[in-house]
Order: sequence, then structure tokens, then C-alpha cells
Amino acid sequence: MNKFCPRLLVKGFFIVFAWISLTTGLQAQSPNAAQIFKAKGQSAFAVLQNIEINGTTYPRVNLTVTHDSNSGTTRLLLQVFDGNLAGNATRHNLSGAIANSDFVLAADLSSATLNTIISTSGNNFNNLEVGAVSNLAINLAWNADAIGTVVDTFVFNVNPVGSNQGFRETFHQNGPHAECTVTGAVDDGNDGMNVNTINSFGSLDSNRAIDISQIR
Repeated sequence: MNKFCPRLLVKGFFIVFAWISLTTGLQAQSPNAAQIFKAKGQSAFAVLQNIEINGTTYPRVNLTVTHDSNSGTTRLLLQVFDGNLAGNATRHNLSGAIANSDFVLAADLSSATLNTIISTSGNNFNNLEVGAVSNLAINLAWNADAIGTVVDTFVFNVNPVGSNQGFRETFHQNGPHAECTVTGAVDDGNDGMNVNTINSFGSLDSNRAIDISQIR
């Protein structure tokens, strides 16, 4: 296991860049902001590419899963980017609760796994543009490349390129942090017919607070 080093800071830059890429500009906070996702606790993040959902292939999906210490539930967020990333990055947000046992994070942040199957149910994983999700199987493994400690708070007021959307995203982390390789598969329909193999990157945190709202 590598110790925390400047290499981690370089890779960490790409993790942060993945959050803010495809976004630009500043927006004023709206009093009518609609909350999309809020959780605090043990968390994992991954960037997924070319993911099929409901028969449509999306060029990028940002995945966040968190054991929320406030509610005692595990929350999953998929930020699904639509269209041509170079000029149109409309974002669809799918979020909801999953079984606590679906997300397992090692105490030392050396590894984590997410094995879950999600379907639209009420407000859970409900997005009109994406449509009702049925048996989307997500099986991912995080393996740490480097582990250290991060104390940081950052706020983004952003709008995706080529879109009239606006989001306010607040992140705070204080504690152990790992930069990871992420592997696994996403199966649209959980039938072995539309499997997307994952070989990407992500991160793990022992104590991360996330609050994302749509402001327009």
C-alpha cells in the first residue's frame, strides 16, 4: 500500500476535476432550490463511462454512495450526463435508498464494494427524462492506490455546458481519504444482455458530507 504522497494530490486533482468538469459559470442561490441529495458519513465516488440505462447509453455517470450517519440509511446518487459532452451535458439525477448491506467499506479505506440492484419506486431513482429504471445491477469494487487524510470544504455553483440547468453542490470532508481504482460491471436489466464493464477511478472517504440542490 502506498503512503500518502504528492502522487495522491495529483490524482486527487482529477477526482475533483471529474466533479466540476462539464460545468462553468456561477449562479445565485435560489430560495426555491430543490434538494437532490444530502448525506454525511462513509462515502465512495466513481466515474463511470458509457453506461446503458433503459436502453440508452450515457457517456458518463458520476456515482456517489454514502452511509448516512444522520438517518442510518445508505443513499445512492447517479448523476447521468446526456448528449455530446463537448457541447451539451444535460444532467439527470437519480437518487434513492439502498440496503445498508449493499455498500461495504473497509475501516482502513483499503477497499470497498457496492453490489446493488435498483428500480424506480415512488421518488426513489425517479427521473422523467431517463424513465422508470428496472433492475439496474451495479457491482463495483474500489481498491486504494494511496491513502491519506483530507480536510476540505468546497462549494460549486455550476451549470452544465450547453444546458440551462443550475446546481449548488457543497462538499465537506474531514478524515481519512483514499484515491482508488474502480472495477466491476453495470448490467441494464440484470439479465446479462447489456453489461458495461468498468475500469475507472474514484475515491473513498471515512467522513464526507454532501449536499446537492438544483437551483434552476
